[in-house]
Amino acid sequence: MNNNTIIVHSNYYARLGLCILSEECQLSVWNAYSTFHELSAVKDIPHIDLLIIDSLPWTAENKDTIGILRKYSPTLKILVLGQQLPVALYPDLNFIDQLYQPANASLSVLKNIIASLVRARRSSDTVLPAYKAWQDRRASSLLSPMELFVFHSIISGKNACSIMSETGFDAKALSACKRRITRKLNVTRMVDLLTLARGCGLL
Repeated sequence: MNNNTIIVHSNYYARLGLCILSEECQLSVWNAYSTFHELSAVKDIPHIDLLIIDSLPWTAENKDTIGILRKYSPTLKILVLGQQLPVALYPDLNFIDQLYQPANASLSVLKNIIASLVRARRSSDTVLPAYKAWQDRRASSLLSPMELFVFHSIISGKNACSIMSETGFDAKALSACKRRITRKLNVTRMVDLLTLARGCGLL
């Protein structure tokens, strides 16, 4: 595996064809959903960027395994799908990044979360250009020049005030532009995803 690995513990997303993300994001995707014990084989994994978990029972053994993964990959981000972490019952789970999406979240939503992870790895000369080139081609073919400018401003982390200043938009016009972008790119919750990504240090 390369040094940019996503582990997937999710039958649901495996059925959606999550492996295509390995080509589009230039990342390794490991479908480890048959048993959680597979995740403990860290000696075969040089580095893990993102662990995606779907409806996983939070046993002591599983928490120990995550601790092992953290030891080998201290920058590991954990994304939980289809459920919220029972933090009240398990206060020692506070080291897990509490990203949550409904179980029926579309593949495009997951792609945007992973895109945030890719953007966070700005020091990687092999990952970011490959993903950015793919995203630029896709966005350029679907968006108008102004929409494309706003799109790149959003994914680069600029706030609304900066974007309005640069485009001359007021708040209403910027919101309308964002809606057009999300519709054209088939992303249903761009703003929410950006908020989540920033909160978990992915941006």
